[in-house]
Amino acid sequence: MSSHDSKIKNVESKCQHFCIIVGKNYLFKAIALYNSLERNAHNFRLWICCIDNLTYYTFEMMNLSHAKLIKLEKVEDRQLLKVKKERKINEYCWTLKAPLIHYLLTTRMLDSVVYCDADIYFFSDPTPLFDEWGGKSSVFLCPQRDSDWVEKNYGLYQAGLIGFKNDKDGLKSLRWWRSQCLDWCFANPVEDKFGDQKYLDKLPTLFSNIKISNHLGINAAPWNCIYNNDYKIEKFSNHLHIEKDPLDCFPLRVPPDI
Repeated sequence: MSSHDSKIKNVESKCQHFCIIVGKNYLFKAIALYNSLERNAHNFRLWICCIDNLTYYTFEMMNLSHAKLIKLEKVEDRQLLKVKKERKINEYCWTLKAPLIHYLLTTRMLDSVVYCDADIYFFSDPTPLFDEWGGKSSVFLCPQRDSDWVEKNYGLYQAGLIGFKNDKDGLKSLRWWRSQCLDWCFANPVEDKFGDQKYLDKLPTLFSNIKISNHLGINAAPWNCIYNNDYKIEKFSNHLHIEKDPLDCFPLRVPPDI
């Protein structure tokens, strides 16, 4: 590796890496997500997997300094193409999550990456997310904090924000999740399955080094802050807090589209 390449890798390793999957219907929300990171993050890279040409060329024309564009065909393989025709667009995007993360970790050689739904908006510095994840945990999960029937049918953890590291436990759990989603990933809950999300229930029991977030401001939402939990929400120090945790990121989505 040349000294130039080493410097690039060193800079990239210090970035907070995020990735999203976005098409034209979520284009403006994805732009808002990028702008929220640019406003609040100190050093980040947003990897944008574009599922249609309009989205790709729109972002290409914008020439966002902290964004990296990925065409869908870079991520797709024979297995994905085989199931693509069987699934609705939202179901296929769910199926793409694990392959996209795997592509970034193994092809782009990122140390870690956080997948976000394209409608998430960051209201403050995302560093608390990475601080809570820490150096020892390989996977970062956000609990639903929802009503019992929701968690029973749709899962204990949210698939809208999830992180994996490029280590043994991170890759092993990621490949398992990818395999499950290729096998079945549909919008109607069946037995112990729902999209890509219900599989996450098994990660802490099957794999090691899983971090489950305790931070109420990370991937907060109306349904887990107000509707089903009477959390105290107040503003102090010029920032909104949920109980004692500052609001970090929140989906621009009401009501929840589960």
